[in-house]
Amino acid sequence: MPTLDDTRTAEPADARSTTEPAAGAAILDVLRAAAGTYGDKPAVVDSTGAGYSYREFLAAIEAGAAWFRDRAPRPPVMFVPGNGPDDVVALYAAITAGSVPLVADKTWTAEECARIAEATGASAVLASVDSALDRTTLPATDSPWPKLWWAELGPTRRNERLDGIGFGRFTSGTTGMPRCLGFTQQAAVNAANAWRRSAELTDRDTVLCLATLNNGLAFNTSLLSVFLSGATLVLHAGRPIPSSIARSIRKVQPTVLTAFPFVFDGLVRGSSDIGRGLRLSVSSAAPLSPETADAWQALTGLRICDYYGLAEVGPVTFNDSSAPGSVGVPLHGVEIVIEPVAEVDEADGRGRVLVRTASMAARYLDEREPFFADSLTDEGFLRSKDLGRLDEAGRLWLVGRLGQVVNVAGRKIDPTEVANVIRELPGVTEVVVRGEQSASGELLAAYVESTTVDRAAVVAHCRGRLAVYKLPQRITIAGSLPRNAAGKVNSSALSTIGE
Repeated sequence: MPTLDDTRTAEPADARSTTEPAAGAAILDVLRAAAGTYGDKPAVVDSTGAGYSYREFLAAIEAGAAWFRDRAPRPPVMFVPGNGPDDVVALYAAITAGSVPLVADKTWTAEECARIAEATGASAVLASVDSALDRTTLPATDSPWPKLWWAELGPTRRNERLDGIGFGRFTSGTTGMPRCLGFTQQAAVNAANAWRRSAELTDRDTVLCLATLNNGLAFNTSLLSVFLSGATLVLHAGRPIPSSIARSIRKVQPTVLTAFPFVFDGLVRGSSDIGRGLRLSVSSAAPLSPETADAWQALTGLRICDYYGLAEVGPVTFNDSSAPGSVGVPLHGVEIVIEPVAEVDEADGRGRVLVRTASMAARYLDEREPFFADSLTDEGFLRSKDLGRLDEAGRLWLVGRLGQVVNVAGRKIDPTEVANVIRELPGVTEVVVRGEQSASGELLAAYVESTTVDRAAVVAHCRGRLAVYKLPQRITIAGSLPRNAAGKVNSSALSTIGE
């Protein structure tokens, strides 16, 4: 069994080497090549040191694949992971067996999972013991992994849309029930290789991932890309609170830290001596407050790098922190085009962000419209809902979302502009600005996360930076805003604040 000390002392034959995937390589090909090169070097462990060397990792995946072939009625299988080494093994075992795991969010309720299983034809579920699913309501049995349980879901329709699909990932579901996107194995290999190149991962790296495995921040930056590089992946084994996370950072001494913005918010408030050995800090999924970014730099000497990705296409850009506010330049193999749209001022090159990557989804795995192809241009670019612009250096700057314009008494207001202004106020860690209905029509509402500012401070700050008609008419301040497992604010729960 590898230990964290092995991570720091083991010297591979070529300490700067990487495993370059062959064209058409399946995920198991990549993992076999890595096991052949790195052998007893730690591949994936938790912050206590428990986990797998590269050789053990491969063997565990192949044994797990045999279990799936014996037990799974038919693909797809819903997979609700925790955040440990066995969860990573189970994921790749299911892919290797052809069981097509649909990687779900462990916070989803039984009702949500049941609706998604019906829509996708999932025949069984493999779920973490710390997920929101209750195994007592299903014919659950044990699995080869102590913290995962297994249950067949009974008769469901056969999914005819799985040809060539290796696994499924879900959209955020912010505008309705999450939709499952089907990806080929090659798409995952392409995404991993693109991230490896941009983040310059090598076998000298130790990557501590604090994001949930179902989220793109972890899936695209901290799984296959790590193994492709011969690096070591460490998953936090303690409670998801700042003091426990800080202890893990001090023990592991990672070179790369991947986390949601709210994790960095917590770390800068009470931690010290956690930057030793770090060369890269990566954040995504939600805006990072300038105050947190500055505090992190003072604490560690590093700027936090931004990563931008879309569920439908995988990782898109990487900002090495040289241009704060930008989401960076396109990754290897990624193309971005800005499409003019009527409702946006084109004076500074703003428009809809179109993206084409080598890691795009193949299709949705349900039969609902619109179909995935309906979101693509004739040239194969995804029409995102993001608004942005490209600067002369090719960096992408996001400026808003299509369909978010709020009409207040005939005045059109971009909520993103207002939110960005409020986020600059010291003491504010998160902001959501949106249109809401009132008895007199639509108004602009702001939800501000802070323990130090009040309504008067928000209004005074906005008055000096925004036209009067852009000031929010409804301002709600809370010590913490409701969030999902990915750290994004749960918009549907905002109206319950203060109840």
